[in-house]
Amino acid sequence: MKPRGWMLAFMVLIAVTASAQPNVKKVTVTLRFTGIVHLVDGTDPAKERFVVVPNHHGFFGGGHHLFVMADRGTFKDTELLNKKESRKTTSTTENYVYDEFPDGYEIDLVASGWFPPASPALTFTEDGDAQAYECPEQGDKTSLHWLPRLSLVTKQPFNVKTSHIKSDPDSSDVLARMDITDGKLVAVVDAYAGRYKFALGGPSNQDVTQAIASYLDYTFDAYIPAGAKYFALRARKFKSKPADADQWIDIAHIAPVNNEVIMTFANVMKSDFFTQNAVPSQHLTHFGKFYDILDNPQKKVKGVERLQQTCTNQGGDSGVECGPDRVP
Repeated sequence: MKPRGWMLAFMVLIAVTASAQPNVKKVTVTLRFTGIVHLVDGTDPAKERFVVVPNHHGFFGGGHHLFVMADRGTFKDTELLNKKESRKTTSTTENYVYDEFPDGYEIDLVASGWFPPASPALTFTEDGDAQAYECPEQGDKTSLHWLPRLSLVTKQPFNVKTSHIKSDPDSSDVLARMDITDGKLVAVVDAYAGRYKFALGGPSNQDVTQAIASYLDYTFDAYIPAGAKYFALRARKFKSKPADADQWIDIAHIAPVNNEVIMTFANVMKSDFFTQNAVPSQHLTHFGKFYDILDNPQKKVKGVERLQQTCTNQGGDSGVECGPDRVP
């Protein structure tokens, strides 16, 4: 849909100075990603990262699809998320409202109420990369280290396909993307923090072993009209022009709870994610698909096995098989 008149006016309003306006309110927004999702380094990874969701519709068993969802137990008032589904882990039952994210759109943070500061600050840590930590209790459990970096677990440098990291990719390659220059990035590791062995096919002492995160959380502040009922997440169609009627669409409207919104984006096989027995797999059978974003990798890990000796991290129980990775 086209941006509504109030939306265009509001974007101008926040561009002047968001926090000083009496007619807006601040909402803390967390976008949570899981499944086959890549966190890609920008030219300066300390200042810019990209979230890239590849198109794996053609994968066996019905393929991967990108679902956008909200916990209907907490966020009871939503629009545009019209389906309901539950998933049961070993200790919890999660109830969602959701829908499928349309192919070929960029999550537009500015159109969603984010105010680009004069000096953007992207906050994260990668504590554990240099030390080769295996478990969160050894360091910072929110570190992006728990999102396995393909070049580290495979022990070789990689180049990322230009087709997957350009600003307006083909939807046949990329389902969704997002440019991040400000806010906070954290890994979410739950109590099922198994130690996974990334087997390279050579001597076992050369293999990398580490826990992996279930989710990547990106948190930022958005400003919405003071009288608005919903936070609206908006997206821009790849390769669209300003005059195009479908340049922008609204992905979801969610009423904030305590001035907070949390949305989950899962690029998964529906039958695997929405299940009544969601437990971590002993083998990450889909991990090989993460390499599809790379340009002619010379080698890949031969398998990713969950070891019997787990970590002692304290957290929730997501039952997610594998969260995002980092590339290259």
